[in-house]
Amino acid sequence: MATATDTCLEGLTEVPLRGMSGQTPVGFPLYIQTAPGQVVLYQPSQRDFLPQHEDRLLAEGIDRLFIREQDRRRYSRRVERDLDRVLRDRSVSVECRAAVLAGVAAEITRDVFSIMPDREELGRARQMMASTSSMMIREPRAFSLLRGLLATDGGLAEHSLTVSMLSLGLARIVCGEDPSVLLRAGLAGLLHDVGRIGQPHDPHDQEHASRGYHLLRQLELPQDICDVALLHHERVDGSGYPDGLNGSGIPRLARLVGLVDVFHHVYGDPAEGGGVFNALRVIAQLHRGAFDPTIASALVQLFGATR
Repeated sequence: MATATDTCLEGLTEVPLRGMSGQTPVGFPLYIQTAPGQVVLYQPSQRDFLPQHEDRLLAEGIDRLFIREQDRRRYSRRVERDLDRVLRDRSVSVECRAAVLAGVAAEITRDVFSIMPDREELGRARQMMASTSSMMIREPRAFSLLRGLLATDGGLAEHSLTVSMLSLGLARIVCGEDPSVLLRAGLAGLLHDVGRIGQPHDPHDQEHASRGYHLLRQLELPQDICDVALLHHERVDGSGYPDGLNGSGIPRLARLVGLVDVFHHVYGDPAEGGGVFNALRVIAQLHRGAFDPTIASALVQLFGATR
């Protein structure tokens, strides 16, 4: 039951109702809309929001809530455990669902890169990528919406999340719509620079590749994901590191993530002028012959299809 007088929507953001219920207090206030531009406090932060509360609101035709902007991170934590159900709920706009996914993904990625990840953190990342790959297959607009919500700059976590989403989208073109393949592409993109965690920022640190590889091996990740951490700086013309591999001697997933990694660095470099197609031009000119031409063409197609 609502517990306060109407207030305006300023400082509030809309979120799906589904995924909010649980057996613990929410930890932030929940609002419901009473009229266009007006909301009322539904319950304060210390109250439980149980499944029967969710069912009651749905029966009354209410399928979304409002939360304060400063509570977004708490909301993402709350809804993470039920993310797939939220993303499959087509009564909620795809724009809203994409925003929920972007928030949860950012929260998980921050946790993964705050300290050396363990199996629990990587399990969270895997579940998030599974939900992401399924949504991209179901929803034609999901990739373009997510791309617009990702940070264009920032630190290691932001870069890694962007590379993961772009790698997933690119793998859909290169490899097809097998959810397990897309999941591995996204997870490999997320973890490609895991060897940089806890190290001083040094773009020329070549040892991060082997550090990341050994960390992921210790955590028993699939071999192809470990290989991406080790080999994403290899180039098809043999100019890369650590082993100077060339052509098909570099696993396809490492070739794919390696291209996306460079693309995002160029895209975010103010000295290069910014913009998707300017970044593609710079790669074509300055890195000619370094990347798999089939994957490079697919990258152009990826952005051409989502303008």
